[in-house]
Amino acid sequence: MKRAQRIVLPVHTTAPWGGLQDWAVGMVKGLTALGREVALVSNNALVRERAGAAAAVNLDVDWDDWEPTAAALEAEGPWDIVFAQPFGARRMGVEVSRRWGVPMAYMSHGNSSDEGYTWAGAVSLVALASSSLQDTMSAFDGIDPAIVHVLANGASAAFFPERVVAPQERIAPDGTARIVLASRLSQDKLNQIPATRLLVETLLQAPEVGSVSIEVLGGGPMAAVFEAGLSQLTHDPRVRLQMLGWAEEATVAATMAGALFTVGGGVTGTQSLCMGTACLGAGIRSVVGMSTPANRDLVLGSNFGDHRVFRVPESTIVDDVHWFLQPGNYQAFQDAFQPLMRTERTHAAVAERAAMLLDGAVAANGR
Repeated sequence: MKRAQRIVLPVHTTAPWGGLQDWAVGMVKGLTALGREVALVSNNALVRERAGAAAAVNLDVDWDDWEPTAAALEAEGPWDIVFAQPFGARRMGVEVSRRWGVPMAYMSHGNSSDEGYTWAGAVSLVALASSSLQDTMSAFDGIDPAIVHVLANGASAAFFPERVVAPQERIAPDGTARIVLASRLSQDKLNQIPATRLLVETLLQAPEVGSVSIEVLGGGPMAAVFEAGLSQLTHDPRVRLQMLGWAEEATVAATMAGALFTVGGGVTGTQSLCMGTACLGAGIRSVVGMSTPANRDLVLGSNFGDHRVFRVPESTIVDDVHWFLQPGNYQAFQDAFQPLMRTERTHAAVAERAAMLLDGAVAANGR
């Protein structure tokens, strides 16, 4: 009987939690559920803990001295493919795949070339978190477009409720509309502050909205900057701000569930749309606008502003906010996005696509 495919998944992180970390845990569990054996190699204790026994091998690593970890991995071999994530994980992946004579796959999670021009010939597959990263990998790094494929973010089961909150329930009887931000509060998230200001100011002009509650989930080095920037909105007595700190995944999902809008980039946007909650995409690179059906390719293709600069006029965002408040339109948004998110953006669906891509890379190398 043919043995299970064995995959090494090195993951280098610089923060305790975020989109990459969520992706890694989901990928380990998803690939394992598909019958693969996965070796998780990460400096992130929380990622290793949450992946737990789903990883056949679960190793800590020092990215400045990864040779002992590579030796431990080799002792657990043989392996069929290395599926490396950026930076230290990629550096290790390139070297060990060469030593072991196995193919290497690489996953790009953000708009960084990761010195791809130095290892373009060493990979059999490059997966992208969004289509906006194609030019960085192919045009700039010189990677063959034929081996570049989109592998979009997914969300865990917590963000796929049995019942999606209906549009008419998203503004309270007293006219309160809730806006939720859920992310690491760091330098690369600062676009969320002006985006939230614009959203609040626009909502307060709408006759349907009597007040706005801003609920911020998360923490980080820029927490004070977020609080100072958003507190300016509370000079209007109709605005309330709550800085709620880090929260468990179930709390994040429950808080998003009945919100009128979320503001964020990357995995926050994905989670929001899975919940049936509209999002103002405000990512690392730009504020890309509201998740209207017409903007589907824009928000998803840029990973909600994380991966590409789009200069969307504020007037367009204002018009789209008002569009959501028109009868039937919020339901039209849910009808446009829910089937897509539920079929293609679960962690299981993303892992299934990853498995297909990895199978192709292994087969192309005659293994």
